[in-house]
Amino acid sequence: MNWNESEESAIVKLYNVMAALDASGMLGRGKEKTTKAELIRNAQAGALASRSRPSVEAKLMNVSYCRQRAGLSVVTGYKPLSNCSNGLLAAFDLDREKSTN
Repeated sequence: MNWNESEESAIVKLYNVMAALDASGMLGRGKEKTTKAELIRNAQAGALASRSRPSVEAKLMNVSYCRQRAGLSVVTGYKPLSNCSNGLLAAFDLDREKSTN
């Protein structure tokens, strides 16, 4: 099943949260840290409810590709996968555009 626009937007936002936590050292296991699994479960309880964990994780690797292509850092553990959809590329570009304005 193809990802729709709202799901692709949600996955980019999820990735951005992970990237910010990763950059600040607050992503992972330990006191007062947040795990990727916890973030994914929360997303699956909302906008990504119809997506399995493996599907979400594969899409997060696609977002890593988008970030790498834009010269941005990637979240540890999400190796870039280049087979991303045009919709995901558009959602990523739109998110970057919004964050720079």
